[in-house]
Amino acid sequence: MFTAVGVEKTYERNGTQSKMVVVELDNDGYKFKCTLFGSYVDILNSYLASGETENVVVVILLAKVKIFQ
Repeated sequence: MFTAVGVEKTYERNGTQSKMVVVELDNDGYKFKCTLFGSYVDILNSYLASGETENVVVVILLAKVKIFQ
C-alpha cells in the first residue's frame, strides 16, 4: 500500500534532465522507499489524479537496489 508520495523533483545527469519522485510502500508493517524516474512519474501522477486509489497493487520487477543522493 502507498503510505506516502514525495514531491516531484527534476535532476540533471550527464546533461539530461529527468523527473523523479519517491514513494513509500508498506507491506505488513515493513516500509520501504522506492524512487520512480522519467515516464513512471507521469504515470503515477495521472493515476493519483484519477482519484481511484483503492485496492492498489504494486509490482516491482527488475529493480536496482542502491542509494540515490
